[in-house]
Amino acid sequence: MPQFSQVLRLATLALAFAHAAIAVPVKDSSPNHSVLKARQGDTATCPLQGDTELVGDGDPHQTFYHEQVSDKLGCGDGECAITSEESWSISVEFSSEISPAEWISGGFSVEETYSKTEGYSCYGVAGDEVCLWQMVQHTDYTVQNIKVNPCTLAESEPEGDPFTISSPNSEQGNYYCVRNACREKGEGYWEDRSEPGTA
Repeated sequence: MPQFSQVLRLATLALAFAHAAIAVPVKDSSPNHSVLKARQGDTATCPLQGDTELVGDGDPHQTFYHEQVSDKLGCGDGECAITSEESWSISVEFSSEISPAEWISGGFSVEETYSKTEGYSCYGVAGDEVCLWQMVQHTDYTVQNIKVNPCTLAESEPEGDPFTISSPNSEQGNYYCVRNACREKGEGYWEDRSEPGTA
């Protein structure tokens, strides 16, 4: 009987160890588990980030903004000029229907903000009111806000609808004199036309 008691005791211990092994979770550190977790992404450690991307080729179009960049000058009874000793400046930022996650050029020759300061001359005769304007040409292109997980190579998720960014072109220089149709400095308008293509 002593032998039977010893066998019974060993069997009871073995059963207890088996239950303990089942109850304790084992951390899976195998390579396959790590690869799977990386593919799925972990939004707790890698939160989704906003980004903006071009839609297709962007369907670029040229649009045209005009702004008065000088004060108006009345010539009175004689000739007058806004001379090159003075200077004008202009600063035009991009615009869009929806706020982009970030501004992108889309690969076009554009700037987020165009600014310029330059001397100039604009002449008038008796009775004229003169001022200087500049045309700032823009490229309009179609983009899409997206959400991406920086820790994975998974496809990005679109956020909202595609929209248009209008950015001033890198190369400008179209300033001109206006006589007897001046507004106030800083006023401007968009031409009601667009031309397909890039600058």
